[in-house]
Amino acid sequence: MGRLALEGVKKSFGGVDVIRGVDLAIRDGEFVVMVGPSGCGKSTLLRLIAGLEPVTAGRIEIDGRDVTALEPVDRRLAMVFQSYALYPHMTVRGNMAFGLETARVPKPEIDAKVAEAARILALEPLLDRLPKQLSGGQRQRVAIGRAIVRDPVAFLFDEPLSNLDAALRVQTRHEIAKLHRSLGRTAVYVTHDQVEAMTLADRIVVMDAGSVRQFDTPEALYHRPADLFVAQFIGSPKMNVLPARAADGGVSILGGPPVAVPLPSRGRAPTQLGVRPEHLEFAAPEAGALTGTVSDVEYLGADSIVFVAHAEGTEVTLRVPGRAPVRVGEAVGVAISPAAVHLFDGEGRALAGGER
Repeated sequence: MGRLALEGVKKSFGGVDVIRGVDLAIRDGEFVVMVGPSGCGKSTLLRLIAGLEPVTAGRIEIDGRDVTALEPVDRRLAMVFQSYALYPHMTVRGNMAFGLETARVPKPEIDAKVAEAARILALEPLLDRLPKQLSGGQRQRVAIGRAIVRDPVAFLFDEPLSNLDAALRVQTRHEIAKLHRSLGRTAVYVTHDQVEAMTLADRIVVMDAGSVRQFDTPEALYHRPADLFVAQFIGSPKMNVLPARAADGGVSILGGPPVAVPLPSRGRAPTQLGVRPEHLEFAAPEAGALTGTVSDVEYLGADSIVFVAHAEGTEVTLRVPGRAPVRVGEAVGVAISPAAVHLFDGEGRALAGGER
């Protein structure tokens, strides 16, 4: 139970195509996270899965059953929204039990399910409190508990942590991960926060303009992005992308000495080189693959982010451990590890390279 399949799913509002033919196969028990820039269609796609919006074209299946035309209540899915949507006049117990009561589930069964959900989420001491007496993290746990008692085949999360402060986001993210491991249910989770995506997901759907750019594991997205969009969207600070051209012995960046990267034997030629900030190192100005001047340094404690401006106006970002060994205004060289290089053609498609 819990297998989800989308085949050619499209959604239009008037003449605007919001979802442009999405195909996904989500395995039973898998935690899938959908990410992308604002307006890319990730929340709309989640609402299509839930049945809160009708599809314009395509097919949605749950465990091999076509649910495209079914009402939300008939899909056996439970959704947790960005807003907690708790009834303010009801206790925690009442909020968690309400959906079962309206479905006329016997009271002993309701009590047992609420008690089990409260145990899983450490809500037992809070069952008789009203929502106004709870913290933001506790309210979100109540909303999740309300979903658990329905015994769904899959959980749908629509940016559930966006209303929490930084510390609570980390704590609640950890609780959601533990919950998924203990329940083993399929989860589809929408977020704009790539830290949530990378830490929670078995696989990530990267969306852009209503289409899926890549659907893969966090490791594959980070080390083997399919195109330039994915390469720069995943990772913080984002991947450096520099104009490059084929040269004897590899590729040349901004007129510097060649970086020894294997090139495709035929077909598309590289026009851009990508490398993540942590894969760059400082070198003497005359020894680097490129040279420049340090324009800014951000000290973060465990590491530092250093910005180096090239004479042609291009800026590269380095992540170095601890305090950076350079100062603003200093001339530096930047060395690039060939094993960590990503190459892209003129259309932004990945060619070769990347850490293996």
